[in-house]
Amino acid sequence: MGINDSTIVTWLMMSIRMTAPLLFAALGGLMTTRVGIFNLGLEGMMLFGAFFGYYGSLMSGSPWIGLLMAIVVGVLLGLLFAFFTVTLKVNQVLTSIGINTLALGVTSYLSRTLLVDAKVITAPTFKNIGIPFLSDLPIIGPIIFDQNILIYFSLILVFFIHCFFFKTTTGLNLRSIGEDAVVSTTVGINVSRYRYLATIASGVLASIGGAYITTVAVNRFLENIVEGRGWIAFAAVIFGKSMPWGIFVACLLFGSATALQMIMQVQGVQLPYKFALMVPYVVTMVALAFGAISQKKRERRVKLR
Repeated sequence: MGINDSTIVTWLMMSIRMTAPLLFAALGGLMTTRVGIFNLGLEGMMLFGAFFGYYGSLMSGSPWIGLLMAIVVGVLLGLLFAFFTVTLKVNQVLTSIGINTLALGVTSYLSRTLLVDAKVITAPTFKNIGIPFLSDLPIIGPIIFDQNILIYFSLILVFFIHCFFFKTTTGLNLRSIGEDAVVSTTVGINVSRYRYLATIASGVLASIGGAYITTVAVNRFLENIVEGRGWIAFAAVIFGKSMPWGIFVACLLFGSATALQMIMQVQGVQLPYKFALMVPYVVTMVALAFGAISQKKRERRVKLR
């Protein structure tokens, strides 16, 4: 395999790894969007998951404990978000801002107090698990079948959520609530209960996405380590038109752009460092702009008809 082929394979492998945390959070955003709730607090939920995933892994010596802690925190955050938005009817944007602000403050405080005396700052992480025979396939083997368990889970989750929304009664009920909550109530669907469940699921998935960063991608926690991925995940929900496979493509686009800027730096491409860091965000904004333009054109065609 030539050096060009090797670079492409490396880029594709990194793209999948950069996609996973976004995919978890975006699928979490999908769960709430489908019931008529816009969870702009994905950033904060990911940040909480990143800290507790790291802290649990560091203290216990097992990334599984860290992941479990992140899931528990995700449940609590989902309950908190649902309590304010569903029960108290607080504005969803204000609640999301509160979650994001709380996450930044609390995780910064905890990292400075709980980790200041830590003799070891690197935590155990999930290792790659090669699938027998499949991981030995040329090119596609190392890209798809030689990854860690959270990546496998994220890819399976896309298929599962697609089937859930379009093949099950519960999923159809969730979709009907998002389309018209009043009508759903009249046919006997408990809107509040479904919204609570969807918001809790959103919190769990976003927290897992955050935990991925500190239990797979890196083995330590830094303040604001999520770096806007929660906002990108929400943008992926919009760009993917609230469809699981569309969201996967949107997250893969950003993940590929992130991996590309890393490859560019490693290959010594003569670009300013800060410009290289901008690449994934610029690509995402351009993609969203084209998506919005396409949507406007479709709406115009419908009006002309």
